[in-house]
Amino acid sequence: MLLRVVLYFLLIISPLAANDPFTLKDNLGKAKIGDYIVAAQNKTYTLMRINEKGPDSITIEEISIPQVRVGKGMIWRSWINQGFPGNTNRVISNVQLSSGRMQNSYSVTQNAWLDLSQGNQILSNLLNLPLYILPPEARKRCGPSPGLGHPDRRPFWQPRMVVEGQVIPQINFFAYRTRWPQDGGPMSSRMIDLYIPEDSERYPAYFPYWIEVHGVSGSKASVRVIDSGSCK
Repeated sequence: MLLRVVLYFLLIISPLAANDPFTLKDNLGKAKIGDYIVAAQNKTYTLMRINEKGPDSITIEEISIPQVRVGKGMIWRSWINQGFPGNTNRVISNVQLSSGRMQNSYSVTQNAWLDLSQGNQILSNLLNLPLYILPPEARKRCGPSPGLGHPDRRPFWQPRMVVEGQVIPQINFFAYRTRWPQDGGPMSSRMIDLYIPEDSERYPAYFPYWIEVHGVSGSKASVRVIDSGSCK
């Protein structure tokens, strides 16, 4: 559930260099047909892409595959064109742009429509969370701390950007933070940091390339994008 929740960040967010908060619901309309990301968490890869887009709706496809089934040098665009061989879960969902609410969700794997009673509440919360840019003193930095009384001149930590299998060097990222509402679920009251590329003109920036959930240990604490691109 954690990976699916945070992956919605990856497909509908866009960067905003400002101190005022914004919500994901405001940016749903910026997604483009064919955009995809591949995220890794807890020995599972999940690819999500924009399938269709209408005046007030968007269709998102989500396909998962265990890490052990993915060979070295995997070309994700080819995997899409081949029909996602070896996948263990495939779901297609329709989201209303104006409200940010999921209208329906169909499991290709189970050949059945899914119950949205809980999913609607989670997605609605996600799309309305206020996101704030992190001040410099709160950001992670590279290297050992200089210690008390010494100015911190270490560079900011930056996640790795990968587009169509190619690592893009020297990309700076904005860092944002939000907090999940206290709803009794696995994300309840957790702070979430997310990193989005500053250059939104040359590179896809509808989604962050790193998401970190505070207060969660081990491999479940972060989601990283290992590839991104466009494939209609």
